[in-house]
Amino acid sequence: QAFADIATVALMQSPGIDGPEFVAQKLRTALQGRVVIERAKGVLAQTDGLEMDAAFARLVEVSQETGRPLAQVAKGILEDIVTPRGPVS
Repeated sequence: QAFADIATVALMQSPGIDGPEFVAQKLRTALQGRVVIERAKGVLAQTDGLEMDAAFARLVEVSQETGRPLAQVAKGILEDIVTPRGPVS
């Protein structure tokens, strides 16, 4: 709830907002990204034996190392679980 509240305030104060549809779409996108991040945290916690805080720290670390957004890193982890790539030769 706190995340949604902060996101709403930030979006409402952003310049160039086109109306409620714009805000609703941005909030949907932000919340979907958060869901992906939470799922990836769970996967990392389970597969690597990490606490949830440590799993999130690992996601942030990979995001910073690769320069990719956190939600994109999380999505990649989930995709690897659904369609494992196998060993690299």
